[in-house]
Amino acid sequence: MRCTYRTLADSANGRIGLYGDMASCLDSADAQHNVVFEYGNITQWLAYDELVQLEWNVRHVDPDAYFELYPNDNRIHLSTPSPYLCFSFLPDELTELRALLSEAVASVTDFQRQWTRILNESIN
Repeated sequence: MRCTYRTLADSANGRIGLYGDMASCLDSADAQHNVVFEYGNITQWLAYDELVQLEWNVRHVDPDAYFELYPNDNRIHLSTPSPYLCFSFLPDELTELRALLSEAVASVTDFQRQWTRILNESIN
């Protein structure tokens, strides 16, 4: 069996990639944890839906409002799909992470559009 890796996004401190084929990533009936999220010293295996949820969570964090609520913190703490794990990021890291996650989700979304177009053309 051949294991393939496709980089979905990368940055100075992290990368997000896919092991296996893109179609299996998108099959919600077979939610494989084949997306790997690496940032700094974090490595987390995710299913595609978990990647989308993490991207949504990061995109909607307002650092100013967060630090107003938690003035003694210097890091922003985010929950993860695992109930016993959270990630903690400095504000600058959060900015880089937003771009990284957004690029990864956009890469998969672009594939979805292309795949749908190909399927529709083959039917017609």
